[in-house]
Amino acid sequence: RKEYRFNNRYKIMVCENGWGFFREYDNKYMLLNYGTYWLKRQEDKDGNIVVETRDFGSLRADELVATCFCPPKPADGEEYVLVHKDGKKENCSKWNLEWRCLEDEEDEFSDEPL
Repeated sequence: RKEYRFNNRYKIMVCENGWGFFREYDNKYMLLNYGTYWLKRQEDKDGNIVVETRDFGSLRADELVATCFCPPKPADGEEYVLVHKDGKKENCSKWNLEWRCLEDEEDEFSDEPL
């Protein structure tokens, strides 16, 4: 069974594997059809997986999963980036995401020959 958590900022339920995103509307007077709405998951021009919302536009799936399931981004003054451990942007599961210091990421790529 998959675990879902609520993202307070965007009012979206997020699945731990990065595939399921939905919103629930319970005010039948605001919408013609109320209930559960699954959000469309697609790839943007940069290869990132995004979720389309009416209220907030395109939201990155990996960031939604990270904010709900991963440890919070450190607040030590350093700049951090969200990294996919396996290098595949389409794999947005909680087990594949982590925050890494931007300097560490730059050092990792500086050793590679051009």
